[in-house]
Amino acid sequence: MAPSKSKDRGVLPVRVSAVDELFDKKGVERGSTLLVSGGVGTGKSTFCMQSAYNSAVAGEKVIYISFEEPIEKMQRHMEENFGWKVSKMVEQKRMMFLQIDPLELSESVKKEFEKKDKEDMQFDIKLPFRPDRLVLDSITVLSAAFAGGTNIYRMYLSYLLRTLERANSVNLVISETGEERIDKGAARVEAFICDGELRLHEIRKKDVKQNALEIRKARWTGHSKKLVPYRITDKGFEIFRRAEVFV
Repeated sequence: MAPSKSKDRGVLPVRVSAVDELFDKKGVERGSTLLVSGGVGTGKSTFCMQSAYNSAVAGEKVIYISFEEPIEKMQRHMEENFGWKVSKMVEQKRMMFLQIDPLELSESVKKEFEKKDKEDMQFDIKLPFRPDRLVLDSITVLSAAFAGGTNIYRMYLSYLLRTLERANSVNLVISETGEERIDKGAARVEAFICDGELRLHEIRKKDVKQNALEIRKARWTGHSKKLVPYRITDKGFEIFRRAEVFV
């Protein structure tokens, strides 16, 4: 497959509905990490799964790392709910799922920090190949595994993301947030470390609720500042760029 023009200039499309139209450069720059954040049930995993699957279909190499949901269950839901032929992508070695126990990983990292020789510390997650796109689902679960070791978690997360970025991949990192006002989002360590943030909201007004997407930052390009309505259909995540959101 011939490389796309987006790939030539170091940018890969997100490949989820019309989300790429919200970025001036029509995608995410290689070597960048996009935080996909939102409350429970806002569609964070669906968004990232759709991006990963469509990337594999387009010929990119994709790795999806799960810290929580079993891989078999995840693949089954993708195929049954949306008709995505994930097994085919896995068979063709375009897509790979990795299951990592967050508690084992946190214990391993803590032991590394206990070493006297800090230059000898090893934190890398061993990847089977260099991906074009990588998903971490989710760092909220990983953060919980570091209970009582907040500073270690911050240092490790920074190291991990910088290591992934050096692989020149586009990295999507999922983070769960609590319910909050749209204009009062809490500043979290993940939001500072990542190059961009795409926030998914559930907005309630009386007995009506609506979902909306917001790009909070993208260091590599300009981007839309508006709230964009979206919904999850039997085909996946779908945005409505020209519709308005009530607040």
